[in-house]
Amino acid sequence: MYSFLSQLSTFITQPFINAANTEFALFAALFLGFVGSLAPCQISANIAAITYFGNRQAQEQLSWKETFMYLVGKMLVFIILGTLFWIFGQQLANESIYLLAFARKLLGPLLIVVGAFLLGWFSFRLQIGVRLSNLISKQSERVGGTGGAFLLGVAFSLGFCPTMYVLFFGTLMPISLQSSYGVILPPIFAVGTAMPFLLFLGLTIGLNLDRTMIKHAKRWGNHIQKLAGVFLIIFGINDTITYWSI
Repeated sequence: MYSFLSQLSTFITQPFINAANTEFALFAALFLGFVGSLAPCQISANIAAITYFGNRQAQEQLSWKETFMYLVGKMLVFIILGTLFWIFGQQLANESIYLLAFARKLLGPLLIVVGAFLLGWFSFRLQIGVRLSNLISKQSERVGGTGGAFLLGVAFSLGFCPTMYVLFFGTLMPISLQSSYGVILPPIFAVGTAMPFLLFLGLTIGLNLDRTMIKHAKRWGNHIQKLAGVFLIIFGINDTITYWSI
């Protein structure tokens, strides 16, 4: 029975382990960013961005340069954090092979914990950079224009909530340490976090849709987050069986 479970676990999980060095890692980073952007704690930031740029569009003051600079500011934060984590993580991995092997064994249980968190089985209060985020957000209102849009993107990215923290540092970055695409995964993750904003901006501006879509997005966001949690738990259990020889 043990041999059968081990073979089954390896058969299921090995493609995902090997995928760390394939284009699938890019899709995983994009998907994780999308899940994070639809988390309840990030919905308010998306609504604020849509409201801000929507009002400027209604006043015919919005330029595509502002939208672009907002995205640049949003991406820059994840690029810096991810690059620093990736550089120091690679150095640590090269200097400590035993620690890397132990960390690999922890990935399975970590995926289970992350999945349980996304399903809402437990919660914790952790907010990083919230005060700095609020300060920059207020400053962006004073600056206005492309500079204000850039600062607004930075502010919304600095306001890390538990879900974003777990997805980025707990899930994405361990993958980036094993992937040949590691250094570019954080920017891809950032693009994923911007997808709902781009979608809503395009629909509300191009098709003049009302804000009831935002309520639907929140409901769908909760479903997507829970679905991602289920998959992470399944992969985590299989990974744990394989590497802990259960």
